[in-house]
Amino acid sequence: MLLYAPNWLFILPGGLLMALGLFLTCWLLPHPRRLSPRVVLDVHTMIFGVIFTLMGAQILATGAFAKVFSYAERFDRNTVSLKRLLKRVTFESGLLLGGVLFLLGVAGCAYITWQWAASGFGPLHQVREVLFWSMWLFLGVQIIFSSFFLSMLGISRGTYIGDYDLAPRDRKAADK
Repeated sequence: MLLYAPNWLFILPGGLLMALGLFLTCWLLPHPRRLSPRVVLDVHTMIFGVIFTLMGAQILATGAFAKVFSYAERFDRNTVSLKRLLKRVTFESGLLLGGVLFLLGVAGCAYITWQWAASGFGPLHQVREVLFWSMWLFLGVQIIFSSFFLSMLGISRGTYIGDYDLAPRDRKAADK
């Protein structure tokens, strides 16, 4: 039954959680934020922002897996918007986005490591930056491997993403 409502079960909560996490992480990147005389949001809250972002991305990926599976198994109601999205979002675009995010994260982490090494590996004062760049590195890896899995889901059972305009018997004739 849950395959009939992946938007409500995965996409909406995952998107909200990821948006909250990205907001917290980016908002706290420059410096701590004082909400009241007794409440200050600092690095510890930023850690939760990174966790929320990564958790939200994983839930969104699971929602994408559920949508593609329900599409391949014909559980959906022949949604035109999903067909358009699946024709535009390709395996290669997922690899490209994931690769760019991964490389940005690696470059940011390498720069911080270089600065830390130049200071003699003393106390690490760039914890905010480490959290920020590590988040992008991890998101890139998640997107890369999610793209692989989505691609595998799309070719399961002899069905291919984008070929759903054909009826099952027409697809068999097209394969010959």
